[in-house]
Amino acid sequence: MALTLEAILYYLFVVDSSIYFVLSHTTGKFHKRKDHHIVKWVPLNKLFALIYIGHVVWVGISLHRLGIL
Repeated sequence: MALTLEAILYYLFVVDSSIYFVLSHTTGKFHKRKDHHIVKWVPLNKLFALIYIGHVVWVGISLHRLGIL
């Protein structure tokens, strides 16, 4: 498996969406903020987290079908 630019970007988005999903569905002392850790105008919202991780999975399936991943 060759690591192309598309694959590297996809895996970065997988890590980001996973962190966002965990932060929006849990509570704790490490994430008392109510916004995303990269973009300040994206709130920590459970529905948005599901949509975000769903889009990342959809793109991953598409990249896999194209033979990039």
